[in-house]
Amino acid sequence: MISKSFHLLININLSMFRLPYLSPAFIIMKTLLASWVVPAVAIVNLTVSALGQDKNQTTPPELPPVEVQEKAPPLFFGEATSLDTLELSRRGITSLSDLEGAVPNFSVTSNGLRSFGDQFFLRGIGNTRFFGDNGVVAVVDGVPYGSVSMYPSALLDVDDIEILRGNQGHRLGRNAPGGAILIRTVQPGQERRSRFSATYERFDQRDLRLSTSGPINDSSAYSFSSYRSLSDGFIENAAGRAVNNRDAWGARMQYNFKPSEDLQVSLGFHREEFDDGAQGMVNLASGTPYTTTSDTAEYTRIDRDTVSARIDRIFDWGTFTSITARSEWDLQPNQVDLDLSAVPTMSSNMGIHRRDFSQEFLFQPNTLGDGSWNFGMFYMDSERDELSVKSAGGFPFITSAFDTPEENWAVYLNGNHSLSDSTTLELGLRYDHMEKTLAGSQTIAAPPTIVPLNEKESYSRLMPSLGLSHVLNPQTTLFARSSLGYKPGGFSGYMNTASSPEHTEEKSWQNEFGINYVTEDLNLSLTGFWSRIEDYHLEKTTAFTDYKVVNADKVRAFGVEATLAYQASEGLTLGASYGYTEAEFNEYETNNGNRVPYVPRFTAGLYADYQLPDGFFLRVDNLNMGDVFHDETNSETLRQGSYSLLNARFGLKRDDWGIEVFANNLTDEVYYLHMINTGLANGGITAMPRTFGISVTKEF
Repeated sequence: MISKSFHLLININLSMFRLPYLSPAFIIMKTLLASWVVPAVAIVNLTVSALGQDKNQTTPPELPPVEVQEKAPPLFFGEATSLDTLELSRRGITSLSDLEGAVPNFSVTSNGLRSFGDQFFLRGIGNTRFFGDNGVVAVVDGVPYGSVSMYPSALLDVDDIEILRGNQGHRLGRNAPGGAILIRTVQPGQERRSRFSATYERFDQRDLRLSTSGPINDSSAYSFSSYRSLSDGFIENAAGRAVNNRDAWGARMQYNFKPSEDLQVSLGFHREEFDDGAQGMVNLASGTPYTTTSDTAEYTRIDRDTVSARIDRIFDWGTFTSITARSEWDLQPNQVDLDLSAVPTMSSNMGIHRRDFSQEFLFQPNTLGDGSWNFGMFYMDSERDELSVKSAGGFPFITSAFDTPEENWAVYLNGNHSLSDSTTLELGLRYDHMEKTLAGSQTIAAPPTIVPLNEKESYSRLMPSLGLSHVLNPQTTLFARSSLGYKPGGFSGYMNTASSPEHTEEKSWQNEFGINYVTEDLNLSLTGFWSRIEDYHLEKTTAFTDYKVVNADKVRAFGVEATLAYQASEGLTLGASYGYTEAEFNEYETNNGNRVPYVPRFTAGLYADYQLPDGFFLRVDNLNMGDVFHDETNSETLRQGSYSLLNARFGLKRDDWGIEVFANNLTDEVYYLHMINTGLANGGITAMPRTFGISVTKEF
């Protein structure tokens, strides 16, 4: 399917892309892709044999630790936030949603089902719950994920995370109109190391982690890491029994080998399994945020895995990189109570399977004039099958069965050129093409109705980016950037009326400017941004039996971002981050002037990190989120007010062992991660109350 579909795609008449003046470039691309795209194993074998060891070389070269994430041209200051292993540990960041408050204007609306139905936003641009495309893309060791549902639940053996704010489509294989989360894991090398950690927390939360890595021989190395996480939950039913229990395990393996000085191959595998209880949604009208009155035995089963192969080949002209990946995500099943009451009125049972195959080629010349450049080609083939049944009084009422295959390919170029000793010009360009299909039906029991769902459409867009940076002095840099972003249209499968299931493309014009000031003790960044968005994607209930992505005609978003890190004294670091976003509808039905849902007005974070003598440390974090609406009408019943969280950690690190005690949400703030009108009731996903625990680590 993948190979056949891909070869059909690259042999399509170029005229369909409505850009005839680009034909020569696409003819070259067509030739290259037709000869290079093969299954991952074949790529490894053919590349090793064709580009492998030097014939005069008898001893394999020693394998050093390697970088697996391609390096883009230097980013302009102000649009990126980087967190290394130590910072992630001190902040207690173990999942992507924990990045809230640490990254200006970054927010996650959690659906309580791992990453299924989650919404990631940066500067007002994000994804819809079920049927839209990514706004903020996650990339792990160069492998992009095609859907938020496939994002990793636990951050396992992570070396560092870099969050890029604003449109990044010209820098990455997968389109990223809102921003990107680049996750780099610890790479195996010639040093053997192992680590074990055990954590116990309130609500009988237990987390065990083990990682080990080291050389196999002089030219190859391995790494293995795994975790097991359990929790009894904190949402109780009427009988006083916790129902949102969690059970997860995961493992990650990697094998790197270097047949010659100019060739390196990396093979990876990552799997997670989840066996969870209730979603954790409570009825907002009950006034009891930690108690559910649901009569339905709710549960969720999810399997997720990714297999990848990366090849880096060094030539005289530069480096060629190939990244091949196959990811699968299986929801089998998810059962929830839609009426949130003790009466068996309506429930939902959902099963989904998604499979993504992706191939990326990246060319990085050593030099090109006085600048640095990257050129990449990307392809992704996705298949998503779903069977969902909504039952009324225990009897099936609405059945949705459909497939939504997609094919996406793109070319992108980015680089910089020195205009003078102090001024640098950044240029970027992306051409993105997406083909989408909807095939299936939706059936309603009474009156008996079957609505066929048969749609097909393609979407294409050329997106330039232009930036400028100017060094005023060794401490101060000014920067500005303007770019065009885009999310393709698509189809929604929950349709039972005559209205079209299609939503059209979302188009954005994004601009930013700012200043970065760096001294030996201080790092300060200030950024302002402004975006104009047309046909904004918004997912909502449009009729009792219909739930779909619609287009809001015009949205305006603007705001500011600031980050500060200050070395106050030896051992003491103070830091702060702040983001403000005003995202509102300019033209959309009767909602003109309303704020865009799921985008908090502000995010803010303060921290103090004190490294005491003899290995002791103390860390205090204050995270603040502004008020946010969870529907486009800005209903007060679906509005989460602003809240503030206080977290603290105190620990000791000596040689090869460590121990720390911690407390999160010390003030026991009550707030909701997500609010929604199910059609029968207003529900909310309650966040974790105050917790405290202890963690022990041992390296060997």
